[in-house]
Amino acid sequence: MKNNKNINTIDIIKILNKYNIKQVVRKGDEISFCCPFHDDSTPSAFINIKNKFFKCFGCSAKGNIITFISKLEKKSYNQVLEELESGVEEDIDYNDKMNVLKDKIVDRRKNQDNSKNKYSDIYRFLIDKSEPMIETNSDEYSYLRDTRGLTNDIIHKQNIRLITNETVRHLFKQFDDKSLSEAKLINSETKRFVGSMHRIAFPFYYGDEISSIQLRGLTNSKLKYLNIGKLKIPYNINVILESDTIALCEGVIDCLTLLQMGKSAIGIIGASNFDKEWIKYFIDKKVVIFFDNDTPGQKAANKIKLLLKNNDIEVVNKKLSKYNDINEWYVNTKL
Repeated sequence: MKNNKNINTIDIIKILNKYNIKQVVRKGDEISFCCPFHDDSTPSAFINIKNKFFKCFGCSAKGNIITFISKLEKKSYNQVLEELESGVEEDIDYNDKMNVLKDKIVDRRKNQDNSKNKYSDIYRFLIDKSEPMIETNSDEYSYLRDTRGLTNDIIHKQNIRLITNETVRHLFKQFDDKSLSEAKLINSETKRFVGSMHRIAFPFYYGDEISSIQLRGLTNSKLKYLNIGKLKIPYNINVILESDTIALCEGVIDCLTLLQMGKSAIGIIGASNFDKEWIKYFIDKKVVIFFDNDTPGQKAANKIKLLLKNNDIEVVNKKLSKYNDINEWYVNTKL
């Protein structure tokens, strides 16, 4: 009876996160995932939430959750039970959670991590050498504050920066052309900085690292945004660890607006860019979609809603009646 009690109190989702199990998708009481006991690129294993029993159809591994943990930790069945009874099982601390988040979000193809880490250092240098937006008297600051209705608090909290000529000089002094070209910060042919007309910098944080940067210009050019680095993660992804209700929106500005409204928001860069691999992040969460009020936006919202519902995730699609997006609604009704 004591063993059954311990088994029944184990949080399956927590265990799968703790051991960085890949491609976790929940449907009803069953969760499918890539088996950690053999080379598995497509989910061939499942575990039942209620009876805590797992089975792999690839390598035939099976048993209850205690067996699962003992095989992962290479400990005996009884040793795992004793640790659970004595409270040895530890919660994942914040840094461990961020490592799990990184492993989930990034496509772990060969050599991709090395390039990511190298570029992250360059991106952090660029942000650090740029001016804090609220300390400038720039047209870019006026745009964010007066046109978009963003407060100093949210601009400062999200570390939005202004890239200056001095920033670029520091960048070229610190890094060689090859590194800057690989990081997509200079044109490989002209050797000029790519963002000369895009001076607002929105850093994409990935734990404590900066995985990529979106630049925004104020010109009338159709190319208003420049994405520096591969945007493998949504904007403000770290919030996924902090809330049970997530507001899903299009773009950085909408995300900033929702954050300012007190929502735990994540910004997808492009309505159609939702990756099915992200479904696992929303298991046991409520998702509220705030996509643009146009045909592409609502088509994408309905598709995401169906994907999440098929995985037993509570989801609501918030439609705006006469405004194009949540920022336009906010500026016209709240300011």
